[in-house]
Amino acid sequence: MCVVASINQFITSKVANYVHKQSQMVTIETYPMKWQVKRLDTDFHTLREYLLKSYPQSIIPPLPGPTKKKLTSIQTQKRMMYY
Repeated sequence: MCVVASINQFITSKVANYVHKQSQMVTIETYPMKWQVKRLDTDFHTLREYLLKSYPQSIIPPLPGPTKKKLTSIQTQKRMMYY
C-alpha cells in the first residue's frame, strides 16, 4: 500500500522577482516496508502520459495542472488525493 505523506511546494525559477515556475515535491510512504520516496509533480505527469499511450483502453484520471501561486492547506490536501 502507498500513501502520499506530504506535498512541499518550491519555486524553480523567478523572472524579475515574479514567480515564473513552481513545482511540488510529493513524498510517498509505502507500507509495511515504510519506505519514503520523493517525486516531482512532473514525474506523475510523465507517468500518466506513458500509461495513456501504453493502455489506451484504460481510464486514467487527469492530474492537477501547474500553479504559479502558493497553495493553501486545503489545496494541498486536494492535491494529495489526486496523486
